[in-house]
Amino acid sequence: MNVTTIRQGLAARIATVVSVASDGLAPAQVMPAPGKPVAVVVPDPGTFIIRDTQGPGGYMLNFNIKLLVATQLTAAAQKVLDTYLDTTSDKSVVAAVEDPSLDLGGGGEFATVAAVRGYGSTEYGGVIYPVSAELVIGVAAI
Repeated sequence: MNVTTIRQGLAARIATVVSVASDGLAPAQVMPAPGKPVAVVVPDPGTFIIRDTQGPGGYMLNFNIKLLVATQLTAAAQKVLDTYLDTTSDKSVVAAVEDPSLDLGGGGEFATVAAVRGYGSTEYGGVIYPVSAELVIGVAAI
């Protein structure tokens, strides 16, 4: 299992629908342009790696995707965020994360969006983004 490669694989999946701030390694700061959200992939600050003791010795890695849409609260920005969270949209970050046709690499088997939290306000790099959300991602790996 290669954590960096899996993180880059998640970033590559997300990049199919939204601008990614980096190749999976979190930059110190980002600034989304109007109408152009930025996604940042970071390890979950709680439990990041869980060993599967019941199965063949795999792992579950927990990541957060910070989807940063705007630094100003507007109706248009909220509609953009909703589009990225809509599972049926062609700009769905959820669908991109879970797309099995896109390789995760590094031993990553599959990824799933377990939850969306912090809708409306997310802090990143010392900046509060009032139009944002955080997606909680689980990646099964060997």
